[in-house]
Amino acid sequence: MVRKSGAKVRFAVSAVLLMAAALAGGFVMGGADPSVTAAALANLMAIPDETDVRAPIDYGAGPGVKPQAQSAAAGASVQAAGALAVSSTVPTGTAAASSGGLFGAPITWPVIPIHALLLPDGRVMSYGTNAAGQQGAELIYDVWDPSQGTGSSAHFVLPNQTNTDIFCGAQSLMLSGNVLTSGGDLTVNGVRNSANNHTNIFSPSANSLTANTPMTYARWYGTLLGLPNGQLAIFGGRQNVGALNPVVPSTTPEIYDPLASTWTSLTGAASSAAFGANWWYPRAFVAPGGNVFVIDDTNGKTFVVSTANAGSIRQTTVTAPAGNLALPTIPFAPGKALSIRLNQQVVVVDYTTATPVITATSPIDAVRYWAGGTILADGTVLVTGGSAVVNKLSGVDYTAQIWNPATGQWTAGASAAKARLYHSTTLLLTDGTVLTGGGGAPGPLVNLNAEIYYPPYLYAADGTPAPRPTLSATDFATYDPGQTLNATVGPTDQIARLTLLRTGSSTHSNNTDQRFVELSFTQTGQTVTATLPSDPTILVPGYYMVYAINTAGVPSLSLVVSVTANAPAPANFTLAPATVAFGTVLAGTPSSAQAVTLTSSGGSALTLSGVSFSGPGAAQFSQTNNCGSAVAPGSTCTINVVLTPTAAAYTWGTLQVQGAGLTQTVAVNGTGSVPFTVAPATLSFGSVTSGVASAPLPLTVTNTGAAPLPVSSITFGGKSPSLFSQTNTCSTPVAPGATCTINVVFTPNTTGYLWSKLTVNAPGIAQSSTVSGTGVAP
Repeated sequence: MVRKSGAKVRFAVSAVLLMAAALAGGFVMGGADPSVTAAALANLMAIPDETDVRAPIDYGAGPGVKPQAQSAAAGASVQAAGALAVSSTVPTGTAAASSGGLFGAPITWPVIPIHALLLPDGRVMSYGTNAAGQQGAELIYDVWDPSQGTGSSAHFVLPNQTNTDIFCGAQSLMLSGNVLTSGGDLTVNGVRNSANNHTNIFSPSANSLTANTPMTYARWYGTLLGLPNGQLAIFGGRQNVGALNPVVPSTTPEIYDPLASTWTSLTGAASSAAFGANWWYPRAFVAPGGNVFVIDDTNGKTFVVSTANAGSIRQTTVTAPAGNLALPTIPFAPGKALSIRLNQQVVVVDYTTATPVITATSPIDAVRYWAGGTILADGTVLVTGGSAVVNKLSGVDYTAQIWNPATGQWTAGASAAKARLYHSTTLLLTDGTVLTGGGGAPGPLVNLNAEIYYPPYLYAADGTPAPRPTLSATDFATYDPGQTLNATVGPTDQIARLTLLRTGSSTHSNNTDQRFVELSFTQTGQTVTATLPSDPTILVPGYYMVYAINTAGVPSLSLVVSVTANAPAPANFTLAPATVAFGTVLAGTPSSAQAVTLTSSGGSALTLSGVSFSGPGAAQFSQTNNCGSAVAPGSTCTINVVLTPTAAAYTWGTLQVQGAGLTQTVAVNGTGSVPFTVAPATLSFGSVTSGVASAPLPLTVTNTGAAPLPVSSITFGGKSPSLFSQTNTCSTPVAPGATCTINVVFTPNTTGYLWSKLTVNAPGIAQSSTVSGTGVAP
C-alpha cells in the first residue's frame, strides 16, 4: 500500500504517561438490574455523566501492565506480543475455531477507539480520547493501516487542528471518500459535555482534518446516515450548551449536501416523539423506497421519515418490545434489522413495507449492555462484548455470539480476553475479520487495546486456516447502481456466493452505515459476473467490500469498490390503448382477446409487481401476458385481455399494472348478451274499424341463451307507431328456455293500410316483428 502523505505523528507513550497512577472507578450512569424497565433505565441515562474517573489502564497485557518501550528510532512505540498482520495472516486455532472463530492476542491501541470508521483504502480511522485514555478528541486521532500489521508502526497518531472536540459526535464516510464528522463535545467555563455544532472533513489522501460548514443545531450523540442521493442526514443528539440539565434534544433533522457544503433543516420532520427521549444516537436506517426508518432505543416506537423537500415524519402503528440505548440494532439486510431488546429478547424488524413487521427470533445468551453488532462477510451477525450491569465488571460476557438470518439461531463463538463495555467499538475489516476494541472514559477499565476476531468461516474443521479463494480484480473501481460487475477469481475457485458489505462506522453500540447485499451472479472460468441492484435505496451509494465466498463457505479477501449516486433513470412504463371496448359478447362465452401493449421506459429494467383488475366487473375480465420477470428499457410486451360476461348487462373495470412503484391503468368494458327470438316475425290484424281498438294479438319472446334475459324495453317504430300499443309479461328477466308474451293492440285512426315495427330490446341485442292492419270506415 502506498503510504499517504501529510502530517504524521508516530504513536508514542511518554514516560509521564507510563508512570501515571492506575485509575480505578465506576460508571456514573449507574448499574441496572437486567430486568429494569425501559422507562426507568431511560431516566437513569437521560443525562450521561462522562466525567473521567480513576480506572486501571490496560494497554493489552493486562490492567496496570506497562507496555515495553522500544527504541527512540521506533518512536518509543509499543507492540503487544503476538501482533499479526491481519490482512494476510489467520492464526491457527483448535477444532473449535471452525464453529466459533478465534480472538487474536490483545494489541495496544493509541487511543480508546470510541469511534471507528473503515476508510476506502482499508485503513481504520479511530478517535475519542487522548493518549492516556481520557475523554476528548480535541488533540489527536488515529489512522491504522492493517497492511502494516498491528504494531505501533502501523498507527499514525495525527494532530486535530480544528479546535473541535469530536468526542461523542457522529461520523460517516461520504461518496468522495472523505469522512464527515458532526458535533461532539464542548467545554463551557471549564465544564465538559456541552454540545457543539461544528463539522469537520477528514481527507484520507492527506491524512488531514479540516473545519467545515457548521450545522444549524448543536448535537452531542447524533446519528449521521448516508442517503441514496449521496447526501447525509443527521438525527437526534443533545444541544445543551452551558446548562446540562434538563436535556434539550435536537429534534429537527438536518441534511448535508457535500457538493454545496450546506446544511438544510428538515423542519417538516421535526419530532419530539421520535427524537426527544430518543436523542441518544437514534437507530436510523435507509428503508427500501428511500425513506428513513427509526426505531426508539427504549420504548420501541417506530417512525418513518421522508427527507424530501422540508421533510415529513409519521409514527407507525407498530411497536417493538422495550429496549435500551445500550443495546445494538443491526441492519443485517436491506429493510431488515436485528434488534436486541431488554431481558435477552431479540426481534427481527422488517421495514420493507409501509407498516413494519416485528417478529421474535431466538433470544441471546445473556444481557449485554454496550455490546457491539457487526455484519460478517457471509451475512451472519456477530455480537461481542457487553455486561449484565451497565458499564460494570459484573456479568461481563466475553463470548462472541453469531446469529444466522437463515435459521434465526445463535451459535456461541470464541471468548475474548478483554471486557468490551461502554465506549467500545466493533468494525468489519476488508479481510473479513472484525476489529473489537476500546472501552472506558469513564472506566471501569481504560482499554487502550483492541483484539481481532477471526470468524469461523476462516477455519477448516481441524482449526487450521482454511484455503481462501482469491479475488484479484474487478473491472472497475467505481460503479453506478444497476451496472454489471465483473470480478476475477482464482483458476480453481468455485464461487458459491458474492456479497457486498458497505463500509461501517461504529460508535456507542451503533453502526447505521453498515449494509449487506447478496448478489446473484454467474461464473465462467475465472470471471464472476453480477448485475448490481439498480435501486439506490437497496444498494445505498457508498463504499462496499466485495467478497467471493467459495463452496466451503470461505470468503476471499475483499476488494473495495465505490457505488455512486448516479442511479439509472427510474423504470417507467406506459400502456396503450387507454380504453379497450369489447362490444357485445354472449354471456358465459369468452370474447376474443384484446391486446394492451406495455412499453418499458426509463433507465432500468421494469419488474412487474402486479397485473390485476378492479371495478364492478373485475371478475369478468382476465389476462395473460408475455412480459416475463423483467422488461428491458425500450422494450414492449403484450397483455391480452378477455371478457367473459356472466350476465346480459353492460360491465366495466380497470386493468391495473404495477411496477417500479407506479400503477398504470386501462379502462375495459363490454356488454354481455343473451340470444332470444320474437315470434311471429309478422303480426297482421286484418281490417279494423277506424277509431276502434282491436282484440289483442300475442307475440312470444323466447330466451334461447344460457343466462337470464332482461328485456330492457319494447318500442314501436315505422310508419304508424302511435296506432299500436302493447302490454307484456316480460317485466322480469326471462329464464333460459322460458318465454314471455307481448299482447299488441291496433287502434287505427284512418282508413287504409297501416304498419309499425315492434322491437324488443335486451342488453347488446334487439329482435323485431312487423305489426300491421287496415283501417276501415265505420
